Amino acid sequence: GYVGASGFKPPGVPSGPTRNLYSPTGSFSVTEAIGLGNPGTKLPYRTLSPRSRWGGNPWTATYNKYHESSSWVGYDENMWWFASGGYYRQGAVINYNRPNIVQDAGFAIFLHMNKVPTAGCISLDDWAVVDYLRKSTPGDRIIMGTYGSLFRKIQSSSVRSCSARSRAVAVPKANARRPRPGR
Repeated sequence: GYVGASGFKPPGVPSGPTRNLYSPTGSFSVTEAIGLGNPGTKLPYRTLSPRSRWGGNPWTATYNKYHESSSWVGYDENMWWFASGGYYRQGAVINYNRPNIVQDAGFAIFLHMNKVPTAGCISLDDWAVVDYLRKSTPGDRIIMGTYGSLFRKIQSSSVRSCSARSRAVAVPKANARRPRPGR
């Protein structure tokens, strides 16, 4: 998969305006799914329409929130346009900078289809997004960032025993090459 074309911001540092192409680092809840038709997720599902928008204009009531409008204003994201282009056919809302919104700290961070470098989202193969949505339940979280920023090295002498069910998930480092950014 891919993340923001500029890589990850350090832990605790806002990803900033989406045009900077950074992904946030941290653990974020996933509370809803979006797309053109529910693939069988247990998450609340929002079917996108030509009026679907995600607020991207700082210091407005709709910043980093879903809303509906017939116009495409400023930095608001036209979710229908992205769905029609293959990005948001299916996806999940990553609750970065939500529900306690900080203006201009970053918005519209999703897990979505169309595996290309993004403006801050996570993009995966289509099948992987559908698989994730089918297995997701309310309360699930996504951990984003580079391995070194998320995990500390533990001295082997301090580890007494590990459960067979324990496992670490490696998070890929920021992409070395920077093809044309997409959503």
